[in-house]
Amino acid sequence: MLSSLLHKSLFVALLGVLPASAATNFTFFLTSDVHYGNRSAANDTNRNRMVRYMNALPGTAYPAAIGDTVATPRGVLIAGDLIERQDTVLWNEYTSDYGIAGEKKLRYPVFDAFGNHDFYTTGTIKDTLYMVRRMIARNVPRRSYFTSLDSSGFHYSWDWDGVHFVNLNIYAGSTELGYNGYRPLKALEFLTADLAANVGTSGRPIILFQHYTMDANGNANNDWTNVMKDALWNVVQNYNVVAILHGHSHSKKMYKWKSTIDVIDNGAAILGDMVVVKVTDGHLQAISRSASATATSQTWSSTLILSKTISMGTPAAARPRQASAAHHHILFSIPGTGWNQQIPARVKRLEITDVRGQRLRVLSAAGGRVEWNRLDSKGRRVPAGIYFLREEGKKASLGKIALR
Repeated sequence: MLSSLLHKSLFVALLGVLPASAATNFTFFLTSDVHYGNRSAANDTNRNRMVRYMNALPGTAYPAAIGDTVATPRGVLIAGDLIERQDTVLWNEYTSDYGIAGEKKLRYPVFDAFGNHDFYTTGTIKDTLYMVRRMIARNVPRRSYFTSLDSSGFHYSWDWDGVHFVNLNIYAGSTELGYNGYRPLKALEFLTADLAANVGTSGRPIILFQHYTMDANGNANNDWTNVMKDALWNVVQNYNVVAILHGHSHSKKMYKWKSTIDVIDNGAAILGDMVVVKVTDGHLQAISRSASATATSQTWSSTLILSKTISMGTPAAARPRQASAAHHHILFSIPGTGWNQQIPARVKRLEITDVRGQRLRVLSAAGGRVEWNRLDSKGRRVPAGIYFLREEGKKASLGKIALR
């Protein structure tokens, strides 16, 4: 767990696959339907509190049904309806609270999907691709920790401890019906190619998330028909999909799709809802939390709890290659933060770059330890923001830092 000092000064997002020697053990938060611009006293109260709820949650005790305490989340998944309608002011409000890697009010990395409201063109913007372009731009500084990204830069997947996640945005469809601009942008084609390339026959666990529901009759009026859901089933039925996460309904629940796959419906952030998910080797646990507008804190659900055994499959091909380097490393640190990170021993010179790829500083890795005093090559203290660690001359990121 990150220390309280680290929470105040620095959040480091290491979002790639961990070495094979590391056991699967991570936590993430799920929320959805934050609806910036959907104004009411209750909605505003819950929306404004949600970031505080999530920031304060690590270290608190789970109910007895789960046990242990909540770990610092690897990230927060937000399943759509980020804003009420396409509007620059609302988008700025959302991104001021929910950054990319913990650099804004929320202290954790964010993985956000589109919802139908994010396509609304009834506001100040009359452009069905307005938000698409903004989400593509938002993905640029996150590219280094994606496993796969579609050609448009919109849909993406990533891996945590051998578990494969896929962001399908509004829904896992293919047909471009264009109803009021609610387009799946070939999410099903992306999913098909991604699973074949990055999971294959490994049997590794997969978690999908999107905005629309998976229930038998929901969303038929929003271009997400049962026929389309059957097309999704044809793609995933032979894979180890351990959960599908979504929002949209504003009615939190847990249920089965096709009597087979567990589905978690977050509910809505404007109703005070979120879900905490914990994954360890062979086990997945999820529990809902909620708060009314009149409550001063969230409470754990006593009924919306999922606890099940999952198959971990065989390790991804990349993991054994990393295992041999796990015992040979250099320590990178930022003095005064109480934080250290291991980087491969092969690294001789370490670059620090900003989100645009501009090199700010090169440090020697001689002696088995690298310290960065937050100064650039001209001796200026770098401002708060997102920075990358890279081996000099290489494009691949070794880690991401969000300085506060």
